[in-house]
Amino acid sequence: MKPASDPLAALHDIHMPEPVSWWPPAPGWWLLLLFVLLGIAVGVWWHRRRAVVRATPRSVSPQAVLKAACDKVNALEKALSEGVAPEALVGELSILLRRVALGLEPDDPQLAGLSGEAWLAWLDRRWDRDGFCRGVGQQLLHAPYMRESQIDAAAMVQLVRAWLEAQR
Repeated sequence: MKPASDPLAALHDIHMPEPVSWWPPAPGWWLLLLFVLLGIAVGVWWHRRRAVVRATPRSVSPQAVLKAACDKVNALEKALSEGVAPEALVGELSILLRRVALGLEPDDPQLAGLSGEAWLAWLDRRWDRDGFCRGVGQQLLHAPYMRESQIDAAAMVQLVRAWLEAQR
């Protein structure tokens, strides 16, 4: 037997394994991708749905608007009998009339901007009377500046009630 002069010469070189490929990913990465895409899709759908809901005017029937307004007038009349300040009541009636008008004519672009005599004239045109321009309805404009004793809140309630009835 012949002794080997260099025992390391008979060894084979070290072989490195193939580098780990990034493709195809493990199943966990596929699930994560699926959940991320699903989350994005749901987020986009939710955002668009909310935008459409906000942009879509709520369609409330004029009859429902008028019924709710009549209920509010009844509540305000009861509050008047319980001692609510007349100028506060006239202010509430003014707000109520504006809301009813916007509910009845939601497509009128100029309605929301009406004020003063133009507002009273619009109210009178809706029922072919002059209770607002020449009658007790003038209190809608002047009640904040009038003395409490000069405000006829009961007559104002009756005028608003009659106007609401005429809108039916």
